[in-house]
Amino acid sequence: MGCCLLKGDDTNATKLPDNGISQRLIEASRAADFMGSNAMNSFVELSISCCHLLGQGIIHTIDPFCVVYIEINGTWKEMGRTEIIANTVNPKFVKKIGISYNFEEVQKIRFDIYTADSGFKTSDVGSLDLADQIYIGKTETILAKIFGSHGYVWSGSLDANSQSTVNVIGEELQNTNAQITMNIHCEHVDNTDFFTLSDVFIKFSKVREDNTYVPCFRTEVKKNNLNPVFAEIVGGALLFANGDFHRTIKLEVLDYEPTGRHQLIGKTSFLLLPGFFLFSLCILPHPFY
Repeated sequence: MGCCLLKGDDTNATKLPDNGISQRLIEASRAADFMGSNAMNSFVELSISCCHLLGQGIIHTIDPFCVVYIEINGTWKEMGRTEIIANTVNPKFVKKIGISYNFEEVQKIRFDIYTADSGFKTSDVGSLDLADQIYIGKTETILAKIFGSHGYVWSGSLDANSQSTVNVIGEELQNTNAQITMNIHCEHVDNTDFFTLSDVFIKFSKVREDNTYVPCFRTEVKKNNLNPVFAEIVGGALLFANGDFHRTIKLEVLDYEPTGRHQLIGKTSFLLLPGFFLFSLCILPHPFY
């Protein structure tokens, strides 16, 4: 299991959704438009977080991730996996799970929580064999309960430990296949370390209709670098703003810590305007005292 003495590596960027998922989203949305206002299905996005994941017998800090299943014809089918977040019992996963929601069907959904084996090399769990990971517990519900809850926010306790909870936020996605490209670099980032330079990464969060924010993307970590240049980001507008270009995006610059207690350096917000544009953002410094 993960612990502070032997760690894997979650310093890579959040993996963008593959083209297959994006294409299914576009097709489902177009089908709903074609069917008109009586359409009984929609494509939705689930944001997942957990609280108090220390289960019985687990004494070290864990490296959790979530696997999501939908029951289809009596069989559980995997719909997606979050990334691994190292050294935390209260993960807020960045990667979203996209699902086609049919209002007329009872769609059972299950959330299985694992902690990664201590030898993991990346936060991308797509290739991990679940049999080699440490199972923590699961909870299940139906999609109608998530989208019938106030603010589309639902919580469920794990079967293995009732004090451990999985929290799910749902949101319907708009019909758009718009793509965006971002090239980001920082200059003169404040140094929060004593003996080395800051290990900088950027976290993006998008605003929901209730004005709360959920994380949606994380860059790779640039170690010992106060002027980092990040890899080009190419992804759908659905990922960053649910297709609504008038929604605010929050950008946070952080100093990566292997313990999972990342230090906030500064933050700002902006609108994802359509078309080609070039701009600079002034980061509001975060007080370190």
